[in-house]
Amino acid sequence: MAAVIAELKTNGADVVRNGYLLERKITCAIGDVEVKVPRIRSKEGEPINFSSTLVPKYLRRAKSISAWAVYAYLKGVSEADMAKVLEVVLGDGAKKLTPSVVSALK
Repeated sequence: MAAVIAELKTNGADVVRNGYLLERKITCAIGDVEVKVPRIRSKEGEPINFSSTLVPKYLRRAKSISAWAVYAYLKGVSEADMAKVLEVVLGDGAKKLTPSVVSALK
């Protein structure tokens, strides 16, 4: 964030940190993790779109979780049983893997 602000200031933009976006949960291998992405605002009122490379927009599930779901499906686990099987690995985060989500992943 500091590097982005410094780059914008060297290009002549008058910008400041402006708190965080709303917290959101991302499901990953260790469970649900709450994430806060910082915001930038311009003092002149011009909108500045900052997108984090660490936490892309609309990310709700780590790519490794999707890979596990596809792997389990390829090994013969039915879509209906996917959440039960992955709950051993992921804990409560696996309950979000409904049959429709698994179908979309495959």
